[in-house]
Amino acid sequence: MASIERAESHKLSVVIMTRNEQTNIADCLSSLVSFDEVIVVDNGSTDQTTSIVSQFENARLISSPWKGFGGTKQVGVDAASHDWVLWLDADERMNDELAQEISSHLKPEELSQVLSFPRRNFFLGEHIQGCGWSPDRVTRVFNRRYCRFNEKNVHEGIEADGPLQVTKLTQPINHYSYTSLRQYFEKNARYAELASKERRRTRRKVFAVELFTRPIWEFFRRYILKRGFADGLRGFVISFGSAYYVFARDAYCLLEKESPPVS
Repeated sequence: MASIERAESHKLSVVIMTRNEQTNIADCLSSLVSFDEVIVVDNGSTDQTTSIVSQFENARLISSPWKGFGGTKQVGVDAASHDWVLWLDADERMNDELAQEISSHLKPEELSQVLSFPRRNFFLGEHIQGCGWSPDRVTRVFNRRYCRFNEKNVHEGIEADGPLQVTKLTQPINHYSYTSLRQYFEKNARYAELASKERRRTRRKVFAVELFTRPIWEFFRRYILKRGFADGLRGFVISFGSAYYVFARDAYCLLEKESPPVS
């Protein structure tokens, strides 16, 4: 992999957070060979993730303890060589058209500029059209002199010193979010626990009745209002999984005063 010839480099740093991503990281990094620097912040992988990363010339590996999604990604932002930062997940794939569009829209003098682009979400190998997964637009490019990741444990985002100027790009990125049902439900359970910790941190109150009302509403919203039914059985499973996530998140809040550490 190290022998891959790179195209003209895009002068911004890419930040990726990993933990046991051996099934994803090679394809992700292969799609980023035209970028000048890729920083992989690894949170204690026990598989071949770090070995795979070392095979890419433009990738730099940093080991970091868990600091929440936002805090762990900020480790990579702080270590970046360039002020412009693009952050991706290991299960996302760049394409040449989007890479060129990103480079052509960077304005070095506009520190408050951020770039967003569409994301095509796949579930068990199929592109999902409903469930609130499409249309999906994500904001991923920012200048670290003006922006940084917030401290949320989950559903992290960027915060800025002032107003942001959002430039909307047209080329999409592909997101291969789940390749197995086990992965989907295990990740939902993990995110539910992290979200409950975030709610306790912000003192968000949860009432017992919400254990019944919120999951029902979430399923209805995903499957009916967001047209999950159009995705067939996959849409039903996604909608059910979203309802389970909401139930587990609120159950943690109500029944556990302090959740055990999440590795």
